[in-house]
Amino acid sequence: MRRGRWVVYKIISGSVVEKVKAWRCGESSGRRKRVRGSSTLKKLEANLRSAVKNLARILNCNFSEKDLFLKLGYDDAALPEDWQSQEKTVELFIRRLKKQLKRQGCGQVKWVSVCSEKNSRTGEVARPHVHLVISGEGMVFRDGQWWCGEKTLEEIWGLGGVYGEPLRRMSDYTPLALYLLRQAGRETDRKKYHVSRNMDKPVVEEYDVLTDRELRAPAGAVVVDKRYDVLTGANYIRYIAPPKRTRTGKGAYHAAE
Repeated sequence: MRRGRWVVYKIISGSVVEKVKAWRCGESSGRRKRVRGSSTLKKLEANLRSAVKNLARILNCNFSEKDLFLKLGYDDAALPEDWQSQEKTVELFIRRLKKQLKRQGCGQVKWVSVCSEKNSRTGEVARPHVHLVISGEGMVFRDGQWWCGEKTLEEIWGLGGVYGEPLRRMSDYTPLALYLLRQAGRETDRKKYHVSRNMDKPVVEEYDVLTDRELRAPAGAVVVDKRYDVLTGANYIRYIAPPKRTRTGKGAYHAAE
């Protein structure tokens, strides 16, 4: 008889919850663990080997419709020679943008950048450009352009055109993560995306269960993805958690903001 136990890893990224059930050899600790950004999550990410899931967790934890989605283009004279120089241009842009935001008294800036060179639909090589998801504080749209203080984002970028729009309101940004990574470069020594260091991290829980019974979402949740292997018992589910309810008196409840 094999010794071990069924373990469920619960990953909470904003309103999105993922659960993974797997068999682990060894004795049960008998205790429930709850940590933020622990090595448990790193091991789980290594097992899942999914850049899309990892990026989606970052987006779900840190961004909303209050933030911006930018596309930074290059004029002919400013086209980068390689992906290293392209990443350098993004680094300089964010540095200049931070200085501009600091003058306005804005707080810390969160961002995710993807240096793109592929068409998301065809997969063919396209003109280099940069996608940037960034905090929207301190930036306004007027006169047909996005402004940060007294300068337009195009002036701050300085290498070509800038297209921007408010980030769409979504409970789960997995589709955006997929869109971004489909356009990223494929060099083996190149990171697919870069993020700022001040990101909130998913909350991870780890606990034992007694059987390989299929994982289920709680009542009121919206299931986005679900996979279950009857033969091995391996199980994955992702769902949007139902709104929390608070008591208002006389037995009534309402959804919390």
